Amino acid sequence: FVGTAKYINDQIQSMVINATLNVKTYTELLYLTSLIADQIDTKFTYNFSIRVLVSSQDGLKAVIVKQRGQSAQTYELY
Repeated sequence: FVGTAKYINDQIQSMVINATLNVKTYTELLYLTSLIADQIDTKFTYNFSIRVLVSSQDGLKAVIVKQRGQSAQTYELY
């Protein structure tokens, strides 16, 4: 996991996290992205947007998006 954040006036405005996972099946992808989304919801309660790009050896597999004040949503690209 590698994350970068955009700051304005010393406050985080947005964050992008790149997660490189070794998933082989769609079921593994669903399980791991749901774990990440749950952690995003519980650990990041701040008022900024977060985007997690989930990649595997074959490229981008899913995107998890958490907008300000909302729960994380997962979009699979499998």
